[in-house]
Amino acid sequence: MNKKFTNLDDLWCEWPSATTAIMSHIKVNEPIGFHGNWNFREGQILYSHNEGYSLLITHTIFDPKAKSIVRLEVQAIVPTGEEITVRTNKREKI
Repeated sequence: MNKKFTNLDDLWCEWPSATTAIMSHIKVNEPIGFHGNWNFREGQILYSHNEGYSLLITHTIFDPKAKSIVRLEVQAIVPTGEEITVRTNKREKI
């Protein structure tokens, strides 16, 4: 079962560890954010067969260098009883 979110605050409340890991990853690894704030678009919880889950969050921001909007998709992978792994899945101009 998957669950979608349209409000970042709801993610913070229900999935605080994974959301914090993603936001920290964005802050450290996405320098475009220094030019403004990332705008939350959606989040999705993907439950895994091995009893863990993934949190996928999509943000957008205007990139003044590229003069376009950039969409960023970041995923936190949370296996049961293991450390959270975060990666950027997609970064594209839209």
